[in-house]
Order: sequence, then structure tokens, then C-alpha cells
Amino acid sequence: EQVLVEVWAEVLKVERVGVCDNFFALGGDSIRSVNVLSLARERGLNFTLQQLFQYQTIRELAQAIATNVTVPTPATRTEPFSLLTDEDKLKLPEGVVDAYPLSRLQSGMLYHLQATPGVSVYHNINSYLLKAKLDEEVFVQAVQYVVARHDVLRTSFDLSSYSEALQLVHKEAHLPVEFEDLRHLSPAAQDEVIKAYTQSEQQRRFDLSRPPLLRFHIHRTSDDTFQFTLTECHAILDGWSLQSTLAEIFQTYFALLRNESLPEQKAFATSFREFIALER
Repeated sequence: EQVLVEVWAEVLKVERVGVCDNFFALGGDSIRSVNVLSLARERGLNFTLQQLFQYQTIRELAQAIATNVTVPTPATRTEPFSLLTDEDKLKLPEGVVDAYPLSRLQSGMLYHLQATPGVSVYHNINSYLLKAKLDEEVFVQAVQYVVARHDVLRTSFDLSSYSEALQLVHKEAHLPVEFEDLRHLSPAAQDEVIKAYTQSEQQRRFDLSRPPLLRFHIHRTSDDTFQFTLTECHAILDGWSLQSTLAEIFQTYFALLRNESLPEQKAFATSFREFIALER
């Protein structure tokens, strides 16, 4: 208990910690939880984040550590549609291969997205100038190959038709890729066109009921350069997932250009549906 008191006081920046004080009531959060775990291990105490979240006072946590209490990992294997009520299952449209509720974070993002129609919040536009050969047909082929692999790229939202807001995974979806040739324009004129496009995208919201909630636009600026602009509904992709998806698309694209076998992709160990089940 004394070691834990010292660790909590250091991490939470408080002078006094009682053994019955609640970690989160004192200002603890997920980041500080990791700091507590790290400092405690340096001082010879071993426990898990899961235990810290379950035993939120020093007295409870110390007893769990002393008795080597372990928290069993909950079963996370779920089946398609298993998180839905029977009534909601009957309402699903054809062509949907899975459906499950929203995460808390997704719900929050979509709330703010709907509540601020004139502001580009959680409606993200990113643009990159790339130097590479552009074959429009092959690029579209690479995009659709990746869309077929990832449920998230075939997911839409329905916020009102069911007993709770749901995300629907469709069997098929076509990710739009638009091409525009600007090679006849001066560099300054090209910049103006690209700037006008990105500004217009800020107001061009997605229809949340139709996947995918991601689209691409390519402005060809020379024979070996192009401006690649993507617009995404942030509730569908976090930053890491977006970058890994782009990497997969371009790896596939360059493999197709070189007539090479497509890069081997690891099978997914879990699904987002199982994350939702764990969160709940």
C-alpha cells in the first residue's frame, strides 16, 4: 500500500493519497494508468491495467496484488449480427453481411458532425503531391481490391431506423475515384484549381447511409506528378488505420503496375464488432 501511495501521488501530482481514495476521482485516466503501471513495476509490483480499472482504490488493488488475483480475459469471439436484437435483424436490408452498434467514440463524432453542419468537424480532407506514374484504370483496380478486403470501407451508419444507432457492413461498395487533368494549366493555375476543390470538399458531406465514407480525387499536374486528395468521415477510420489503408492501396497499385504478385496481407485476428462487444 505504501508503494502504491507513493506512485499515485507522483503520477497524479497530489500531496496526500488515502488507501480508500478512488484513482479516477483523484484525476486518474487511461494515460495516467499506464504511468502508474510503469512506476509500480519499477518498484517491484506487478499488476495489469485491467486490475487497476477493476480495483480502483489502493486497498483493493493491494489485496489483489497480494493474493495474485487475476482478471480473466473476457471471451471476444462474436458472430455476424450477434450484437443485434432479433427485431433489428429483421429490418436489415439485403446485401448487408454484418451489423453492430457504434462505439462511444463514433457516437460522439457523429453527434458533433450532425450538430455542426457548417463546420468541417470530423469531416477530414488531406491532400498530397505525389511523384509517380499514374494509370487511372490500374489505380481504380487497386482501390477496389482493398475495399473488398476491409469491412470498414464497406460500412455505413444508420442512426434512426433501429432500436439503437447501427453500423452496417455491406457485401459490396464502390469507392469513388475522380480524375482531373490539369497539365494544360500553369503551376499557379493548378494550385488555384486544387485549392478550390479542397475548399468545396469541406461542404460536401457524406451520405452516412451509403458506403464507403471515403472518396479520392486525383489532379494530374504533369506526366509524372499528381495531387492526391482524400476526404473521409473520421468516424469510420482512425489516423493509423487511414495511413495503413493508403499504404496498402499504393503497394497494391505499384505491384499491379509492375505485373507483380500482390503483396501478401496478414489475416485479421479480430473484427471491429468484437471491439464493440468488449467496450460494452
